[in-house]
Amino acid sequence: MIIHGLKHKERIGLCLDTAHAYLAGYDISSRAGLDGLLQEIEGLVGLSCLKLIHLNDAKGALGARCDRHEHIGKGSIGLEGMKRIVNHPKLRNLPFILETPKKSESDDAMNLKTVRRLVKT
Repeated sequence: MIIHGLKHKERIGLCLDTAHAYLAGYDISSRAGLDGLLQEIEGLVGLSCLKLIHLNDAKGALGARCDRHEHIGKGSIGLEGMKRIVNHPKLRNLPFILETPKKSESDDAMNLKTVRRLVKT
């Protein structure tokens, strides 16, 4: 509703947070769930509105309705789900920003290394 009410829709975009989507009840860990969410976005506002991915795993069960991020591959979305997300043809050319827990200086490097292993070249 907000996007459709704007005069200059071309000036805004959406950010998809993977943990938030999963914890809200979208099973993006599965192929069918990820495709379903992308179809829903396409139908509501168009995928061209999707500009950025906050990449993080989810600490909590599907639909838990909490805001808890986890390291890549160490949460409920899991390594296979993360691999599916970063390689999805409708997402792979978008910018991804890691938004994972940081308890030590090495956490960012660990998560980036994991993502790089998952990306198909």
